[in-house]
Amino acid sequence: MNTISVSAAILLAIPATSPGQSSFLHQFGYPKINADHTILLTLTNSVVSTLRNYYDLFPVESSQGLMNWVPLVTLVRTNSSNVPLVFSDSESTNLAQRFYRTPTNQLVTPIPRPQGPYAVGTVSRLFSDPSRTNRYNIPTNISFMVQFWFPAEPRAGVLPAAYLNSAIAATWYSYYSHNDLAANSTLFQPAVSHALPDITISTNRAPFPVVLFSHGYQCVRTMDTDVMENLASFGFITVAIDHADAWASVFPSGQIVRGNAPDLPISTGQFSLNIQNRARDVRFVLDELTQLNQQDELFGGRFDLDHVGIMGHSLGGGVVAEVCADDGRFKAGLSLDGAHTNVLALQISQPFLIASGTDANPVMQPFRADFRKLFDQLSQNAYWLELTNSEHFDFVESPWFATSPLPSKIRTATVLRTYAVSFFSKYLKAEDDHFLDGPPAAYPEVEGFLRK
Repeated sequence: MNTISVSAAILLAIPATSPGQSSFLHQFGYPKINADHTILLTLTNSVVSTLRNYYDLFPVESSQGLMNWVPLVTLVRTNSSNVPLVFSDSESTNLAQRFYRTPTNQLVTPIPRPQGPYAVGTVSRLFSDPSRTNRYNIPTNISFMVQFWFPAEPRAGVLPAAYLNSAIAATWYSYYSHNDLAANSTLFQPAVSHALPDITISTNRAPFPVVLFSHGYQCVRTMDTDVMENLASFGFITVAIDHADAWASVFPSGQIVRGNAPDLPISTGQFSLNIQNRARDVRFVLDELTQLNQQDELFGGRFDLDHVGIMGHSLGGGVVAEVCADDGRFKAGLSLDGAHTNVLALQISQPFLIASGTDANPVMQPFRADFRKLFDQLSQNAYWLELTNSEHFDFVESPWFATSPLPSKIRTATVLRTYAVSFFSKYLKAEDDHFLDGPPAAYPEVEGFLRK
């Protein structure tokens, strides 16, 4: 931790202790006290990484007497930049002295900061469904992991949570090698998210609407962390599930489990079975949220279960269609390049947004065609869009992870962020920003757009 007292203008540094990182990477420059008594802080790195297009977080906390610290601001800059960060502390004008501190070590993340007004917290829970056994090829196992992101009250001394559990980070990114991810596997051992662990939910507008997330086949629940965090920053509680086919999952005991689903390609029967099993997961999780809302220390009274949405990628997008057709508790659905073998047989009445890729992926083409026809079947509050030059994994985390990402890919991820917030705000919060009226001129990436 790097600490500075402005009244005495003395720089105090505490060396970093995290394994594998050098000390004094983050540091304060000499502070400046302006004529209006605001304090101008300068922060920089003594070592600049050769990695490109990632972000380094500088959480800054303040205190009047080195005893009671409070979060002040989190500054962000690209990981390769050597330009100092400058922050003007307007809260210091009437104080006799002011202390500041920031973690010494770099806090590197591949995803941009959430855009909403709330800080974001996160916690993972182990859920157990006694009606089904043999999860992850363990005959007696009935349990699976669920992760929450929520609007939060930040607390001093709490640093961002890991982006992905380090026990599975290297193997996951070696397996999922799309867009240079295998080459970056060493980055994801220490990579962080923007969400803070072990903090409380904001109460100023609780309860909050809920959005569930279903990951792609043989993927992991954190695969759309960017969108999950961003929604939480706008006043949603987001919930992601490790399904039985998850690539890997880590239980609270530290046990690593692997999905018990066959590799692609799979039969139509196996595909349908996975859809049905995942839909059962989703319904079970929503049932559990009802219980948590009644008695849980953290979540009690915080879920607005009259306003629940669901989103999913690939097979998870098919699950979205399945549960919307089957369960009226879900009030809105968003399919991210979804896959479903019999989607045209579904009767969906909820607001539904279909986001579709435009690459020539032969596996996805039949699914995309059927989802386009599904749009034609929907009677109202339906949206369909295509994003220029977008590939299947551009609809989740892939654009942020490449060592040299294409600007068009970053734009795809940014546009999807915006659509998710606009869609769920309109149909779960009755807040219409009119973004869904049609793509603005500033979004030329939206190659096709239909609504009714």
